Amino acid sequence: MPVATGRADAERVRRWPPKAVRAAPPPQGPPRPADLLLDGLAARVIDGPAAGMPAIGRALDAFRGPDLDEDKGPRWLWPAGAVAVGVWDYATWDLLSDRQVWLARTSGQVTDLPLALTARVCALAFAGDLTTAAALADEVRTVSEAIGASMPLYGVLLVAAFQGDRAPDDELFRTAEAEAARRGEGGGVTISHWSRAMLANGHGRYKEASAAAERAARHATVGIGPAIWALAEGVEAAARGGTPRLGDAALGRLTEATRPSGTDWALGIEARCRALVNEERPAADQHYQEAIDLLGRTPLRVESHGRTFSTASGCAAGITGAPRAGTCAPPTTCSPPWACSRSPGGRRANCGAPVRARAGAPPRPRAS
Repeated sequence: MPVATGRADAERVRRWPPKAVRAAPPPQGPPRPADLLLDGLAARVIDGPAAGMPAIGRALDAFRGPDLDEDKGPRWLWPAGAVAVGVWDYATWDLLSDRQVWLARTSGQVTDLPLALTARVCALAFAGDLTTAAALADEVRTVSEAIGASMPLYGVLLVAAFQGDRAPDDELFRTAEAEAARRGEGGGVTISHWSRAMLANGHGRYKEASAAAERAARHATVGIGPAIWALAEGVEAAARGGTPRLGDAALGRLTEATRPSGTDWALGIEARCRALVNEERPAADQHYQEAIDLLGRTPLRVESHGRTFSTASGCAAGITGAPRAGTCAPPTTCSPPWACSRSPGGRRANCGAPVRARAGAPPRPRAS
């Protein structure tokens, strides 16, 4: 499946490959998980996010099951995980990334390990386990050097952005973007811009964050992944940076992706963004509380505990504006279903860790 590298390429992805998938003859016998995944993506791109959800849901159900084809199934774990996170399904992403690393280790396919570890780094970072995520990012570097492969930098950038670390300078971002462009990985370029936006928002550099979010969101035409998450960064940058019209536009595009998904993660992010752009304090407070309730039901500690905000009734923990040096709530144990029941040793993921820092400035008032 082609990877978009710009607006024009993203439009070609929209027009051609999905239509080719739809025109292909149906498989003989019951559809495989990969067939369902491709059908769902084709429907999502051609007909819109809501149209693809039934087939994507069936595909992810199949990939979560214990009977995945041992020969062909594992190679689809990366795209399946990418689709899961793209439809805001953290539980499936967590499970599949864990399974992908375990299979890469136990099968002896060392060349598969850097990509598998990178997926796991990202999943753990969202859960707030930045200590483990950083350790795995170091392992990505070690393994990549040992096999003579280019190191995927996505995990390093994401961990740094969630930590609010100033260390990643422009050179690291430029290197990541150049490497991704060289390999034709438009998604890698998008991740770099999104990480830039997240980091800049965390340090109150809203103009810079808005520009980076806009560059990342150029790929949102395919309606999946970090390009969509960048819209949320754009909303925050606009609301706090005094450009509310940009925030309204980004929120409209974000809602097109969150509503069909319907997960607590998706709807919680949408509610937080609605609070940021809302002029009326009582309505904003209501949206903030909704976001707290929704995100609090997820293991996404960087979203549910890593951000705080001030409302009319005082300070409420959970959403946006956290101090620069924040920490999660007391460590909790998150147990992905597959990791607990099927991984060797019953590994469990610890979600307690330092979390994404946030500059505590409230949104600026709209210009009259």
